[in-house]
Amino acid sequence: MPWCRELADLFRFLTVVNNDDQPTEPTEAAYLFGNSRDLEEPILMSGARLIEAKKTKRLVVLQLQPGYYVGPSHRVDTYADFPAWREKLLELGVEDNQILPVLSDPAEKPGEQPPLSHTHPEAKNFVEMARAAGWKNVHVIGCPYHVPRCFTNTVTFVERRQLPLRVYAAPSINQPWFGAAELQQGLTVAPRYEGILGEWNRLNKWHEKGDLISCEEVLRYIEHRNER
Repeated sequence: MPWCRELADLFRFLTVVNNDDQPTEPTEAAYLFGNSRDLEEPILMSGARLIEAKKTKRLVVLQLQPGYYVGPSHRVDTYADFPAWREKLLELGVEDNQILPVLSDPAEKPGEQPPLSHTHPEAKNFVEMARAAGWKNVHVIGCPYHVPRCFTNTVTFVERRQLPLRVYAAPSINQPWFGAAELQQGLTVAPRYEGILGEWNRLNKWHEKGDLISCEEVLRYIEHRNER
């Protein structure tokens, strides 16, 4: 079964998530989903703007495990890692105490390489961080074509763990759609708009596997979000 069964629901989902309602008070944190160096600047700028506008209290950034695996399915240098993003956020005027790291998944056994970091475990670890901290509302920031999957992954963990967490989507500043950028974990250089189809394929793939709730379930979450 596809991730979104009705075309009308897909249109509703994309419209709502890319123009999400915003909370009346600052969120406890905003998570900046990792991406390639070609796509990172708008994500960082969007996070800094949320801080400047007092729409969030802190920014959370992925920190890769020591010895992060280099394999054929991705390039380790695609994502610049926490220290580089922290420095750029400081240059954008964010205070050091407003920038928090969240570690990627560790190796399963001592001596093994840490597993590949991607959107699903990033969302899982951020939701766990929010749960442990007792946060009630958060933003998730990703580039415009990636934020629907960022939001879906995050809401999936919130719903399946029955957490009273309100998640708000915050698409980053846009970049030229027909400009070239590193896509697919740095394995492809193509116009940004070509990343859209890849996101659709991943949403269907991971929903079929059972890792993601459906488009319709995400819409129901948004409808009842403020009741939490």
